[in-house]
Amino acid sequence: MWVIILKQIKKLSILFVTLIILIILNPLKVLGVNNDSNIYMLGDSRFVGMKDYDNSSNHFYYAEVGKGYKYLVQTWNNMGNLPDENDYIVINFGVNDLGNIDKYIDFINQIQSETYAKIIVMTVNPVNETNEASHGYNIKNTTINDFNRRISQETNSNIYIMDTNSFLTKNGFSSKDGIHFSSQTYENILDYCNSFINNFEE
Repeated sequence: MWVIILKQIKKLSILFVTLIILIILNPLKVLGVNNDSNIYMLGDSRFVGMKDYDNSSNHFYYAEVGKGYKYLVQTWNNMGNLPDENDYIVINFGVNDLGNIDKYIDFINQIQSETYAKIIVMTVNPVNETNEASHGYNIKNTTINDFNRRISQETNSNIYIMDTNSFLTKNGFSSKDGIHFSSQTYENILDYCNSFINNFEE
């Protein structure tokens, strides 16, 4: 009996070591993302801030401070056929121009029709209304929530929604000016984003 148990333990040990080696040699493949995948991050100042904490070699940022719908259109048109079927496009706009919700919905659906890459829309993340008011901002979380609800409901079914807003609302976030986040919060968002993509179901 002990011989059988020892043999089973040996087999499990070999499988465990093999898995560890595979993860070390090819982590993206093992975790669910093709190692040939590129991830294109299209966004505003919040993505500009997150970029500083992103060490991923396959993440490419197209983001500028204060930008919104027009920048998304311009950026996508300039990208041409850059993304392919193995790639991901993560979109995070809206906090600067929440009133353009109809245009965002139409254009995100258009992007999806023009590429084989997987389209992921990161929800507009919450603001600290008390802090932002003292810095001259006037963005309401109720308006953000309405924007996110419509994006979730009215974009095509094969566009994926990454609900970081609910994650931050539940777990908390830090922001000096109420809009832009602390280093820890940016790292938390990035971890959530990476986890979402790494566990992506084909």
